[in-house]
Amino acid sequence: MQLRMNNVDTRGNFMWDEFIRVPADAATIEFYRLTKGDVLSNNTNSTELVGKSALFAGHSEPAVAAFQTKAGSAYALAPAV
Repeated sequence: MQLRMNNVDTRGNFMWDEFIRVPADAATIEFYRLTKGDVLSNNTNSTELVGKSALFAGHSEPAVAAFQTKAGSAYALAPAV
């Protein structure tokens, strides 16, 4: 499954009603796989939508982000308390 810019709304929620599947080998999927806690940020589109971000909470299928930057796990980015 490939997530695209329009799979994240302006409030940071994922929309699973429309997505595409692309052929990829296991190594490519593993490289781009999103894991629970990953932070995604939109890096293309209009000036209003660049920077649109979301916290990936997980999904039953591998998800690969296209035209988005994966910043790593929110758990690793969060300061220790």
